[in-house]
Amino acid sequence: MAATLFAMQEQFSSLLPFSKDKSEVQLDIDFIRSTIKEAERTIQNCFENNFAFEEAPKLSNGEEENLGEQFLAFQEKEEELKKAKEAFQSLLQTMQGLSLELQEKRQELESEKSRLALQERAVENQSLRLDNLENLAERYEGFGNAVRFCMREKDREKGLIGVVAELISVPKDYELALETVLGSGLQQLVCEDEGTAKRLIEKLKRERQGRASFLPLPSLRKNRDEKYDSLKKEAGVVGVFADLIKVPESCKGLENYLLSRVLLVRSMEEALSLEKKYHHSLRIVTLEGELLQAGGAISGGAYKNNSSLMGRKREMEELKEGIEKGKEACNTLRKSVEEKMKACNRLEEELSAKEEERHQQEKGDFRAGAYASSEDAVGVSNPVHQNGFSDRTDAWLQ
Repeated sequence: MAATLFAMQEQFSSLLPFSKDKSEVQLDIDFIRSTIKEAERTIQNCFENNFAFEEAPKLSNGEEENLGEQFLAFQEKEEELKKAKEAFQSLLQTMQGLSLELQEKRQELESEKSRLALQERAVENQSLRLDNLENLAERYEGFGNAVRFCMREKDREKGLIGVVAELISVPKDYELALETVLGSGLQQLVCEDEGTAKRLIEKLKRERQGRASFLPLPSLRKNRDEKYDSLKKEAGVVGVFADLIKVPESCKGLENYLLSRVLLVRSMEEALSLEKKYHHSLRIVTLEGELLQAGGAISGGAYKNNSSLMGRKREMEELKEGIEKGKEACNTLRKSVEEKMKACNRLEEELSAKEEERHQQEKGDFRAGAYASSEDAVGVSNPVHQNGFSDRTDAWLQ
């Protein structure tokens, strides 16, 4: 050490001749002298305290071998812990995925239940409406007293087929025109023969129930007028009305008797043009219900109410069809609800099994190694969050 100090002094002395700025050189000299004195004090303290450098203790062969085994065991435990942490992280991710899927399935289930409830209410409302209309139809509400009386005799008079309004069908767009052109003719009673009509008329007289019109099928004139058939291609003509309605096969020819001499035309203007062209010799009805009679008479306007015999019949048919489709939709929705409930139950069971697996892993041997130091340090239990994961699990996985 003394030799080193002497060498530093020699080097310092050799540098003095080359310095031009004496103030700067003086500062350097003071700093170096201070450093030398500090080094001398350090050396002196070492000697006074009998300071000595000792060699590190040497281990015996047995101790070295035992230390190596401990190190290898530590490495194995560290690898096991790493694998356990990876498996635990994978388990938590799987649980999170199952939880999200279960939430989505529950939302789908509730949505499907709501749709089912709405569909069931719609079917119920349609059924109530149909029941009301059927009750009206069974009592022949809207028909004359004589018609209701005769229809109550139908079980005893097998030759009575029914009322015109019940026997014919027409598209919705043509209902108004049909009711206009037939009027009270919709309440005519169709029967198989004249004998049935005669007996019912006698009963009406005897019971003083009013008057009714009868249409014995064999007596009706069913031939068509060729003049009307030749006008189908005229401007504005929809068709001969007899071709636009349907009747039961047993009443074939009834449509010709009622409507083969009536043209259905789109508008009033087109109807008037036809009447002028054919010198007021036609019977024409428009889609909006204006009626032009042969000879020149015209009738039209608006009804006070929208209820009609043909409309009631059509509505009943639509309700029956709607109820049938609604029931099919309900059955489909019920199956869907059942499938989604099964899916939710399956996911809940799977999630419960994963939750149990998580608890078992937390209780495993790797947990003691992973948590021991932190538990000893803080001295707390293992609180569980609302999300189902523990504080220590969160800390360990970070």
